[in-house]
This record gives sequence, structure tokens and C-alpha cells, in this order.
Amino acid sequence: MAAWRRKGGLEPFHKKLMDGMRKNGISAEFAERIYRQILGFGEYGFPESHSVSFALLAYVSAWLKRHEPAAFLAALLNSQPMGFYTPSQLVQDARRMASRCGRWTR
Repeated sequence: MAAWRRKGGLEPFHKKLMDGMRKNGISAEFAERIYRQILGFGEYGFPESHSVSFALLAYVSAWLKRHEPAAFLAALLNSQPMGFYTPSQLVQDARRMASRCGRWTR
């Protein structure tokens, strides 16, 4: 995939992709459309690829907040200053969460 201001460099794989898609029953016309979409993504794919890392971080954070709220709060407090929320806001959110869920720790 591409990096800043560089092409994706997928053109050398055109034939291999086309052959593989046709082998798997995809029409030549549809295979070409898929290839063009992949090619377009390759033009800006480097920054977009970070979405996988962000998705994993969001999932793990949500899991921690739900299953280990004390550890989640401690980690956020240890990460100060974050620039998003003050320690007071984080503690208030944890208290609201504890009152809604009826628990603070396992």
C-alpha cells in the first residue's frame, strides 16, 4: 500500500489478481472493478491502515472499561495529561458507571 505521496505499487500484481479472481469464478468485468477499487485504495491506504490499530485499541479499551473498571480508570489517570479529559472528569465518569452497573470491581 502507499505511503505519503507515493503510489501504491499494485500494478505489477494486476495479472496475478485477475487470474486468481477468474479462477475463483469472478467475471473479468467484476474482477477489473475490484482491482480498480484496490488500486484506488492503494493511493491513500497507508493512513487508512491505521484504522485496524484504532479498532483494536477501542475494543480493548471498551472491554477494560466494562470488565475491569478500576484498572481502566487507573490507566487513564496514569496517562495524564491526555489533553482530553481532566482527572476529575474521569473519576466522575467512573462513579456514574459504578452507580449504573452496581459495581466497581469484580
